[in-house]
Amino acid sequence: MYNLYKLKMKRKYYTKKKRILYGLGWFGISFVVGFIFQSFNWIILSYIAYGFGALSLYTGFFSTNDPNPPQPGEFTPEDFDNPADYADNIYRVLKGTKKNLLNLKIRNNGKLTKKNILNYFKDFDTDFKNAMDKTLEEQAKENSLQYVITPELDPFCIQIFLMHLPEKFEIEIWSKIGGKYEGFIACIKSDDENISVNLKSNSLPEPSNNATKKLNKILLKNKDVLDDELISKPWKK
Repeated sequence: MYNLYKLKMKRKYYTKKKRILYGLGWFGISFVVGFIFQSFNWIILSYIAYGFGALSLYTGFFSTNDPNPPQPGEFTPEDFDNPADYADNIYRVLKGTKKNLLNLKIRNNGKLTKKNILNYFKDFDTDFKNAMDKTLEEQAKENSLQYVITPELDPFCIQIFLMHLPEKFEIEIWSKIGGKYEGFIACIKSDDENISVNLKSNSLPEPSNNATKKLNKILLKNKDVLDDELISKPWKK
């Protein structure tokens, strides 16, 4: 019974397209209902209907998703093929993965090892696929894990850098080479609350295209997302 309750009460994930579609739909329905109420001279009820419609319209265009990931099999990659949804999920995955790994560190008496992280992936509740020909165990021996979360981040690769364990780690999300968002890189460090975007990398030298610049612009609306090009780097001078 408890599991059934959790299933019924689980918040649903909406893509940007769906939020706008539902917002417009409820706005239209509310406007018609409000007009009917007004024709009967039910003024207060008409105001309530119009208010609900305006709120639905605002929510559809300006709301964002909660931290819950989409359910496996619920969507296809095409459902997320827009900068707003990618920005939403990049932010969620970077913050969520860091939080999960830090919690794992706390549960293991302040130590985080490669073995801990590999066990974390065994219980991963999101659809993901290995981005390399090597197994995750083989990758871990080389101090890095690469994987793709599908469908919500299908054009991107997530990489966790393990070379500084057990003290700290880094998580990057970057666009697959030749992809629509070529040149995109975002990073968060275990000892920093901020996400950095617009990074440059010798291993991914492709310049940012227009789609990538738009994606960065959306991400930078978050107060804890920083433009790496604007961060002072005295060691490079």
